[in-house]
Amino acid sequence: VSGSAGTGKTVVALHRAAELAARQAGSVLLTCFSRTLADSLAEKLNQLMPEPETRARVTVINLHRLAQQLAPQMGLGALRMHAESLEPMFRSALARLRSDVSLGFLMSEWTNVIEPRGLGSWEAYRNAPRAGRGVALGARQRRAVWTVVEAVLEELEQQGELTWTLLCHRVAGALEERGPRFTHIVSDEAQDFGPAELRLLRTLVAPGPDDLMLCGDAGQRVFRGRSSWLATGIDVRGRSTRLKINYRTSQDIRQFADALMPPLLADEEGESESRRTLSRFRGATPDVRRFGTLADEVKGVAAWIGERLTEGLQPGEVAVLTRTQPGRRTQLLAEACGRDIQVLETQVTPDPARLVMTTMHRAKGLEFRAVVLMDISDDQVPLRSLLNRSDDVVDREAILEQERQLLYVAATRAREALMVSYVGEPSPWLT
Repeated sequence: VSGSAGTGKTVVALHRAAELAARQAGSVLLTCFSRTLADSLAEKLNQLMPEPETRARVTVINLHRLAQQLAPQMGLGALRMHAESLEPMFRSALARLRSDVSLGFLMSEWTNVIEPRGLGSWEAYRNAPRAGRGVALGARQRRAVWTVVEAVLEELEQQGELTWTLLCHRVAGALEERGPRFTHIVSDEAQDFGPAELRLLRTLVAPGPDDLMLCGDAGQRVFRGRSSWLATGIDVRGRSTRLKINYRTSQDIRQFADALMPPLLADEEGESESRRTLSRFRGATPDVRRFGTLADEVKGVAAWIGERLTEGLQPGEVAVLTRTQPGRRTQLLAEACGRDIQVLETQVTPDPARLVMTTMHRAKGLEFRAVVLMDISDDQVPLRSLLNRSDDVVDREAILEQERQLLYVAATRAREALMVSYVGEPSPWLT
């Protein structure tokens, strides 16, 4: 089931999970990529399924957490996740081995080829296809890359750590030998799953009637690049539906958000799909403002929020979203508004008496009556530091696509009112 933001994919997923559980036909997994969204799904399902016996048939958990829980049961031990970027480990290995492979290219090869496919040996990497990569590699170049990767993998092994992607591959491999764990699986935000997560989904449930239902939107990929479902054994050809009515976002905000995106996007199999939808209601025109300084921006945003509260909105219905951690903006805005601000990290139910502030990524799956997108300047969206890490043209295009889609996701968190602010030059997508 596909559809742009606000068309009801999450509602469909919740009702589908409830309906499967009501059949008394076995165990149901309702899953997604984000832990924040998983917590939100659990809260909504508790309202939809008040009967404890039926509700107990549905497990609601994000896929990475499930993999971590299953690992000890699969005989893999209690594995610790490497929470930080692997870049320092790769930089150290490059220096130690005196390799002339560039750090940017090495990280790109790890992120786009080696880790997603779970390549664990030189033979596997040597024979792995690299179609679509921007730079062709000969055997000698591949060997140089693998020498560094092997050193990093050995260091992770010594520390007893794995990345989430490698964990998914390892648990999926164990399930392929031991058998599936669920009768039915319903997944929301499935566009954010890479090859490892898709492989794990496929091994968690046996192929058969009503085994898998995936809900997603190609325009909301913000954690992973596009991955073929068919390549991992998930075939939805001829069995898909697109939702076309937007229930969440006003027509004015939807049109603004749609204009941030190209008219056609490629789905999981590379086919172009239309993003045309209709909204159920009208609202205020999004307010896009330029400010000369941070102080001016804070003052302007505080005034806009004050107007929304005067109109009757509760503080918890207003959210301020930023590309990176809001940092000092939180304190400055709290002082300018004269109100407490809650920074959402893991909780998904805002305190109605406090304004909300969080990152665009963390807001995924949530919605608010009014939203401010703050600091949408040219060095923040797309994030310049992220672009500067890659020398590969293909990688930069993929980063730009994800950054553009992140801005779209953030804009569509708003139901009735949207403000976009920036200091200096705006993000290119605002123009």
